[in-house]
Amino acid sequence: MCDHYVEVKVQLEQMKSLGEDAEKQGVDTEQVPVSSVSPDPSSITLAGRDASNTSITCKHRGKSHSKSGKDDKNLCGKHISGVSVSTHVGKNLNRLEHEQTLHIKGTGRILQGKSETNGNYVTIHPSKNIQETRREDGYNLARKRKPVTVDSSKAKTSLEALKLSIKQLKWKEFPLGRRTACDIYWHGVSFHDNEHIVSGQVNKFPGMIEMLRKINLSRAVRTMQELFPEEYDFYPRSWILPEEFQQFSTQICMVKENDATVNPTFIVKPDGGSQGDGIYLIRDPSDLKLMAGSQAKQAVVQEYIQKPLLVDKLKFDIRLYVLIKSLEPLEIYIAKEGLTRFCTEPYQEPCQKNLSHVFMHLTNYSLNVHSGNFVHSDSQNTGSKRTLSSVLYRLAAKGVDIKKVWSDIIALVIKTVIAVVPELKVYYQADIPPGKPGPTCFQILGFDILLMKNLKPVLLEVNSNPSMRIEHEQEVAPGVFGYVPSPVDEEVKVGVIRDTLRLMDPRHRKPSMLQVQNQVKTIVNISTSGGWLAVTQLTKALWVVPMGLCFGSAVPALLSPGQHKKQEISSQLRAGGFEHGEAIPVEGETRERNPDEGGALPSLCLKPVYPKYTKQFNYLRLAERIAALFIRFLGVKGNMRLGPTAFRTFIRTCKLSNSNFTMASVDILYIDITRRWSGAVPDSREAGMGLQAFVEAFFYLAGRRFKSLVLREQVVSLLELCEAQLEAQLGIEDRRSLSCSRALPRAIKTQTLSLNPLLSSPAPLRRAASQDYRLHQRLNPRTLRANVEN
Repeated sequence: MCDHYVEVKVQLEQMKSLGEDAEKQGVDTEQVPVSSVSPDPSSITLAGRDASNTSITCKHRGKSHSKSGKDDKNLCGKHISGVSVSTHVGKNLNRLEHEQTLHIKGTGRILQGKSETNGNYVTIHPSKNIQETRREDGYNLARKRKPVTVDSSKAKTSLEALKLSIKQLKWKEFPLGRRTACDIYWHGVSFHDNEHIVSGQVNKFPGMIEMLRKINLSRAVRTMQELFPEEYDFYPRSWILPEEFQQFSTQICMVKENDATVNPTFIVKPDGGSQGDGIYLIRDPSDLKLMAGSQAKQAVVQEYIQKPLLVDKLKFDIRLYVLIKSLEPLEIYIAKEGLTRFCTEPYQEPCQKNLSHVFMHLTNYSLNVHSGNFVHSDSQNTGSKRTLSSVLYRLAAKGVDIKKVWSDIIALVIKTVIAVVPELKVYYQADIPPGKPGPTCFQILGFDILLMKNLKPVLLEVNSNPSMRIEHEQEVAPGVFGYVPSPVDEEVKVGVIRDTLRLMDPRHRKPSMLQVQNQVKTIVNISTSGGWLAVTQLTKALWVVPMGLCFGSAVPALLSPGQHKKQEISSQLRAGGFEHGEAIPVEGETRERNPDEGGALPSLCLKPVYPKYTKQFNYLRLAERIAALFIRFLGVKGNMRLGPTAFRTFIRTCKLSNSNFTMASVDILYIDITRRWSGAVPDSREAGMGLQAFVEAFFYLAGRRFKSLVLREQVVSLLELCEAQLEAQLGIEDRRSLSCSRALPRAIKTQTLSLNPLLSSPAPLRRAASQDYRLHQRLNPRTLRANVEN
């Protein structure tokens, strides 16, 4: 055996030890014995720096080597599977010291070093030639990727902030739109600003404007207050006008009769009002303005918070930006920075004399900006509009527990979103039915929150189209007004839009469960690592998805004892534990979504709060389960109303009728509730029973069936009964479908059944699957049956 072979063998042993060290540091090397030999002569390449020496395969350096050319060809052709070695030789070919590189396949990593005369191996930095080779071979593929395209033609008032965000991200903007599809469409008002979108992502949910009107929001929160009165005490008591005017008048008269010293104040808000338009205060029901010409005004009247927290003797509210990233699964982010809008007159408790002083009682920016006392300031700590952090720091300096304040605010946001999601899902399936081409949606909401004197947060309203303007109107010359930049607005709003776009970057999206079912044909291996589910095919990873989003409570069954302990600790956490200004760790989802940013952008200003705190709030999602039943029996795609036949089918399928509650009684119940709600919602799209009417009917059925329980337990019991009946029916249909599939070839049958996790996963995993996921499966028998039969 020649000396050259011995030298190469020693070098390979050194590189093997180096590769093992790299593997400990996170390099995924292939475990292949060094002794495995292949006759491929291209495995070992000696490369010089001159062009003539770039590729030397078994070409010897001196006369002493010329005698053993044939043997050396075989020796130099030794191939180590998975590892290729390049020896970079300088112009002096007789040098004993030369450079080496170890390229580990499948990792994109090249380990480099030099061997010295004493046999030691010293790592060195990559040479310029290697860096050029990396670029040529695609190591910088992220830089070569096409930029994300954003259609800003409908952005309206948020255009300037959007432009700055796109520029910071180095994405491509189409201010006039384009014929081919864009990745993201930014609408200024509604999902329907552009009716011809069949792909990509839109920054509006269908139905969000309707859902967050004053009346619909009050109804949604009221439903949750009936089920969880203590959890939803952050929303003032409300009455809907004109339908509840008589009830409002009666209750106020009773309060005054019981205690003559009590003289409460109420605030009236028009249903479709914005920017403070049409809001006024009253102390007596007779002061209500119920008519607008010949039509009755739709409005909400609420209890007025008479003891708000004051700063500099001024009343203020908080504008907090919240991102709903998706509905299924529900993902909520909260901006760590917000705005505080101040009144421009010192606050006094309301009395008959000052009820009309809007600059004292109303915090709306659009109203106070016209006050002579309004202060435009470039500082975040002063003026009539300040950052939330500046106010919280002042409160902290006075001994206020900011951690508790943030905890309560985050809980308020999550509970409010949970209240409106059921109706949003109905709107969503009507505009984008399952199977119909359409975009995915996300949306930034503006929560207006008031802190009471005791620091309890109160929800004032939720804006579906919060102002993202980064300029304010100012008198630039005598009698001349124009828009000038607002540093406070730019600081907050640009960060919110930019980081929303980062989170929605389509290049780093994870597939949904529907995509998993449609795309994975053969699941070879399902493994867990750190609470993440890896779906792999052969040895190539297809994707990694959070297990908590796919199988919910199935995660604990698959965790190691150490991970169980971590989860037990996390389960003891409540909504508390948030310090203002704490940084979001760039891990997991955030790191994967921005792999090519390299620290050029600041850390995300949007804090994930759901599903992070699922365990604390998931029990509140009863209305979503009712909505799932409602959608299950709608029947016709795009429909939002339940007809009489569909309601009878619901009763019959869930076996809710008996001798004491016949189908005739069912029809009477349907007619009574539907007629009452049709008068309450005059602008409904179609006739029939909407979700809120169905919820009322469901509460009635639950109370009739389980009389001895409180309302929440009644609803839970009826839900479990209905879900069990649907599951049993689903099992019968599945057995019929499976019997029809026995004629299929075995390979096709196995491949088809593997598409559905409930059929292909082991029994313990099926039992551990979360209730939400099982409900989603059992309420879609047509989809499940189609998967089996196809």
